[in-house]
Amino acid sequence: MYLRSGTPGLLRLSVLAGLPGPLFRPWWRLHVDRPFPVADACRLGVPVVLPDAAETVRRYPQFAAGLPFPFASVYLPVPGGAEPLGVLTVLLPAATDGAGGVLDRGLPARLAEGLGAELLALADGGPGRAAPARGSARSSPRSPG
Repeated sequence: MYLRSGTPGLLRLSVLAGLPGPLFRPWWRLHVDRPFPVADACRLGVPVVLPDAAETVRRYPQFAAGLPFPFASVYLPVPGGAEPLGVLTVLLPAATDGAGGVLDRGLPARLAEGLGAELLALADGGPGRAAPARGSARSSPRSPG
């Protein structure tokens, strides 16, 4: 999951699960104006779906050149008012039948909406929640274990 950082236009990889963190080091910080699917999902406020490596190469050749293995991916903006708070990214095995049916986006879309609501509540210091400390240091994403 990428979230907006304190620097305007900069997204930061905030949560990574299921893959080794060092593998994604080149993409820990990403400007929303870059030609990458995460940036497009955030900047345009629409989901980006890449069902296989061929589609990734076609639409995002610079991004595809740095990938260590082929996969399918879905990038969903996390709603947060006038602009997305970040992007929920889901990586999956690449589609092999050419059907393009990467996944039913209903569940990830609901997760992105729920994350947006929770993040807004945290920012507002909602009921039973403390507002996040301004300027607090955050660690770099690490893989589990």
